[in-house]
This record gives sequence, C-alpha cells and structure tokens, in this order.
Amino acid sequence: TEKFSINMIRYYLYQWWSLKYNSDALVMISDFRDVFFQSNPFTYKYSEWAPPTSQLVVFQEHFPNKAIYRCPFNSEWIRQCYGEENLKKVQSNTVSCSGVSIGTRDAIMAYAYLIVKQLDPSVRYGMNTTKTNQGCTSLGMDQG
Repeated sequence: TEKFSINMIRYYLYQWWSLKYNSDALVMISDFRDVFFQSNPFTYKYSEWAPPTSQLVVFQEHFPNKAIYRCPFNSEWIRQCYGEENLKKVQSNTVSCSGVSIGTRDAIMAYAYLIVKQLDPSVRYGMNTTKTNQGCTSLGMDQG
C-alpha cells in the first residue's frame, strides 16, 4: 500500500473543514510555517478578487525565477506523476503555489477534491503522487 504525505492528506481535511462554514463564507487554506501576512488577506484588494469576480484565488511563485523548468522539484514531480509530455506542455509556466488559497466554501471544497483525486493511480500518469500537491497544483492551474 502507498503511504501518503500530510501534504496530500490535508486536502481531505480542507474538504471536511470547509463543510463547517456557510455556503457564502470565504475560506482560506494555508501553510503556517512559512506564511506571513502584512495585512488582512480578506480585505486586501478585495474588490479585485472577491465573488462574484472570482470564486477561487490561487497564487504563483515569482516569475521568471520560478518557472517550472527552472525548479528541479516541481519539474520532477510533474514528470513522475504526469509524464514528460505533460511536463513539456507546462514547463515554461510559473510554479503555482499550493501553500495559500482563498475562495468561497464551495470553491475550496472543489479545489481540495481535485487535488485528492490525484491520489488515485488511475488519474495520474505513473509513479508517485504521495508528496506532490505542489506539482498537482502547478499542472492543474495551467491545464484548467
């Protein structure tokens, strides 16, 4: 049996946790060890990203330093899980950060569901998605 990292298992918790909120609530999921806020994330440029403009807000790493092809970790995660062909399709894109996302309750639940689906071997290309939520996010955001 495969063992899965908390990096992936936490998305089950995000689904469960999101159900605790009303359908009109905004929910933020976040790493905590390396995330710092300079202001309230729910009010910063709220009119630019809040519903109905957006249902889910995800963030990217710094471009051009964090293009997928320049990051050996993300490149390898995508290659191992989805194959060389899919890596080539997205390699010049910016790494999508899996550490912080904000959205409506339902959008967070849908996002978490799509990441959890990557644990199913029939969904991924091959080898291993036990530690690759970042790779799933980078490929998923670029592929829709």
